[in-house]
Amino acid sequence: DDEDNAQKTSEGRLKQHNNTFNLTMKSSLAIFALSVTAAGAFQTGPASPRTSSALGMGGFLEGRGAKVTIRDDEDNAMWFDDGSGGRVPSEPKKPDPKKPVKNEPESKKSGGFKFPWDK
Repeated sequence: DDEDNAQKTSEGRLKQHNNTFNLTMKSSLAIFALSVTAAGAFQTGPASPRTSSALGMGGFLEGRGAKVTIRDDEDNAMWFDDGSGGRVPSEPKKPDPKKPVKNEPESKKSGGFKFPWDK
């Protein structure tokens, strides 16, 4: 009877050991496969040819001896031709800001907070 129990116990331990071993091997294999797959993300690839961002902006960053006219173009866009060779602003002139009018101080002790020693 003791031999049967010992045999069942050893068989149970063997099955448990096999299950643990299989689980460890499966998870190790999964981690290895994931590592191999993820390693491709860190590989260097061929460098893409660099294009100049100046081309999309009219080429004003490149220079190359040509006259830069962007500032003049923007300035000219703010004016209308008046027909006689002159320029008229595109918007009416804004009025000058009003200057604050200084009020004469009435009396030093009028209204507001008073300190006890000012009474």
